[in-house]
Amino acid sequence: MSAFLQEHPRNEEAWHILSFALTDPDKQAYALRRVLQINPRNRAARSQLARLQAPAPAAAPRVAPIAAPARAPAPTPAPAEERPRAISGLAISEVAAVATATGSQPPRSSLYFLATAEQALNPESRVRLGRERDPLGMPRVE
Repeated sequence: MSAFLQEHPRNEEAWHILSFALTDPDKQAYALRRVLQINPRNRAARSQLARLQAPAPAAAPRVAPIAAPARAPAPTPAPAEERPRAISGLAISEVAAVATATGSQPPRSSLYFLATAEQALNPESRVRLGRERDPLGMPRVE
């Protein structure tokens, strides 16, 4: 990215994408200020810079932990057939890149999570089709 920006120092999109890749807030702010120098009307960069420069929220007061019950039952692992399958998806950096490419800006403090679930099979809830046919020729339910 830095090689590209050396060749194209006025590329607004490249500076904006770089701001998502950086972890140092000062460097992020520098990249966003460069975006705004190139295009002062870039609302996404202006909003992102404002969030970076906003004062940090006050720390929440510490609360003493609650003691566990004396006889807490030990968790039992689910049988292998009931365990969730591994979910493949995008890394956080890929989410930010996709969001930037599509023109939306993910908040820096958010984590996007997408899960797909499927109900376990229950043999008692099956619908069985018989040999008898309805007037349209479709099998009837037994």
